[in-house]
Amino acid sequence: MNAPIEEMLGLGEVHFAYIWQRSSSAEKIVLLAITHLIAKETAFRPADIVAAITPYQLGLTPATVTTALHNLVQRNIMREINDGANTLYEIKLGLVGYWIEHTKSLSKFYTLLGD
Repeated sequence: MNAPIEEMLGLGEVHFAYIWQRSSSAEKIVLLAITHLIAKETAFRPADIVAAITPYQLGLTPATVTTALHNLVQRNIMREINDGANTLYEIKLGLVGYWIEHTKSLSKFYTLLGD
């Protein structure tokens, strides 16, 4: 990571931590999956999240993933893209993804299940 991005992450630490703290367990799992398991630079479908987390046996249903994505859109963390028949999602502000990727590990999946 380059110095300007590191500086921006440092300046936004309180805001990013607030976003994380206000997120439900399902929302956190979705954010972790996006940043660690899916190419966060591209738009994705809810089914992509479900496929990415299935090996971890977290028990999130497709409906729960879709609800979490919808909630993240409502909070202006994610963006919804409608391309006709499909609804795609992407992280609205890339720095949120970078912060999660660099401060939260996949091991968080299992600690979130207890929330």
